[in-house]
Amino acid sequence: MTPALIRGVVDSPVGPVAFASVYLESAPAPVPDVAAMTGEDGGFVLAGVGPGRYRIGVNAPGYDPRHVEFVLGVDDRFLRVRVE
Repeated sequence: MTPALIRGVVDSPVGPVAFASVYLESAPAPVPDVAAMTGEDGGFVLAGVGPGRYRIGVNAPGYDPRHVEFVLGVDDRFLRVRVE
């Protein structure tokens, strides 16, 4: 089975958030450290994950931390995370 990707964007009320840390907090099975930093467009990709229930954390300078729980199937998943 090919691992899926968790893709997404971190944004705020004023637009995309660059340089935010996005990381796996929990996964259905042990995984190596999976993390990414958002680009200038707020986009990120977390690779090498399989199906199951996940929780990601998002830390961005000047914003409150966010945590998002979701279920990943066999296909890639797109998340929009709003920080304030």
